[in-house]
Amino acid sequence: MKKSCFLCIVLTLSMLFSCGGNKNYRSSSLYETSEAESQKEEVKEAEKKPLMFYQRLLEQFCQSYYNSCFSGREYHYNSLITDNMDVIDGNWDRSGSTPVIVSWNMWIRGRHSFEGRFKNHNDSPFEAFVHDIGNNSYKITFVIKRYDIFGDQMSEEESATRTMTYTE
Repeated sequence: MKKSCFLCIVLTLSMLFSCGGNKNYRSSSLYETSEAESQKEEVKEAEKKPLMFYQRLLEQFCQSYYNSCFSGREYHYNSLITDNMDVIDGNWDRSGSTPVIVSWNMWIRGRHSFEGRFKNHNDSPFEAFVHDIGNNSYKITFVIKRYDIFGDQMSEEESATRTMTYTE
């Protein structure tokens, strides 16, 4: 019994002192941050614009370009409603010593209304990809569903891309 107890102690001590071969141990206090944490803190991010900003931006887009982009359709002013938004990715400024996200590219989904060739369409779905290219300029790809000759929504889509300047 003494022999097995001694063996357990030796094994336990040997496991304590052989921690994977990494000799760069660093003790840290509760108040110190690790290197990975300090790098996370250094990355600065631009504030995300609210959903209503994109609703107003896309309303301006539709008022300016919709009728010329989607032939046979006439946009109903102030009918656009944004329902959801997601980040596509960030636009980085790496010119300084610390990289900074200066703006965000967004995916917006919602509804709008328009007059088709033969029928009025209310709450028709749309998607928009808004790429912030800086200096209040946005590259917008607006995607809508197609409709057949009888006015029924199809699974096919149409899209139009334009660049515009917008400020609030």
